[in-house]
Amino acid sequence: MAALPNSIWTRTARNSFVAGRVPPARVDVAVVSGSYIPFPETEEEAALTGDPRVPVLTRYATADAYTAAIRTASEQLVHDRFLLPEDVGAAIAMAARWGRVNHSHSL
Repeated sequence: MAALPNSIWTRTARNSFVAGRVPPARVDVAVVSGSYIPFPETEEEAALTGDPRVPVLTRYATADAYTAAIRTASEQLVHDRFLLPEDVGAAIAMAARWGRVNHSHSL
């Protein structure tokens, strides 16, 4: 499935390792698939961590707003022939499961 432009995280093509530490000798999928960096959830968290990205709750005030954004993006991707029509339902179902439990992390 194509990546949707409405997101609650940043995905990188590489992993960053702590300076002076060698990556694990065993190569697993996490090492070669990049990193997942969740957006800050609130403006306060963004200020506390110095994260310049727009917080999740500023982007999408409710789960319904996020689901609507994914529906709109999915329909545009189908129109542009980057997403199959039969994949729209799966994208919307994943968006409907959005919530703080899926975005939980601590400082």
